[in-house]
Amino acid sequence: MNREYTNGMSIPRIVEYGFLFVLLAAVGYVAWKVFAPFMGVLALSVVVTVLAYPLFERLHYAAPWRKYPGISAFLTVSIVYTSIIGAVSILAAVVLREARAIYTALSSDGTATLGSYIENIEHLVRVLIPDFTINRRYRRIKRKWRLCINRNNDRTSISLDAYFILSLT
Repeated sequence: MNREYTNGMSIPRIVEYGFLFVLLAAVGYVAWKVFAPFMGVLALSVVVTVLAYPLFERLHYAAPWRKYPGISAFLTVSIVYTSIIGAVSILAAVVLREARAIYTALSSDGTATLGSYIENIEHLVRVLIPDFTINRRYRRIKRKWRLCINRNNDRTSISLDAYFILSLT
């Protein structure tokens, strides 16, 4: 046996270790493919855990149930869960209210279009930011098309507004 080449290990032993490392790499790759969709959730849970730990400590050491950390953990999870659900429900309510306002503006009397709604939003934002403009290219193209199209149908106007917004993004 050539000890200089194998560095003290026999050839079957090197093949065995090589096979085990290849097998370990294959299992690691499969495990990564299985757990990869959950990495974002795991990272978010680590962040929430780190942020909620001071609350747990305060509840645990200031409460009369100091001998039972499970009660403090349950209260901490309940408080964090309630605050997250509360924030998400408030955000959902705001988004639904805006969607209802857009739908009402577009379908109530037939005179409002998506373009006029965007212009109203632009005027409201200009109160805070004086130099704010949405998209001048959108307005220029829209003016050209409005000269060419007879606006007999409200749906045509709304669909053209949506087409222009999607084509310019």
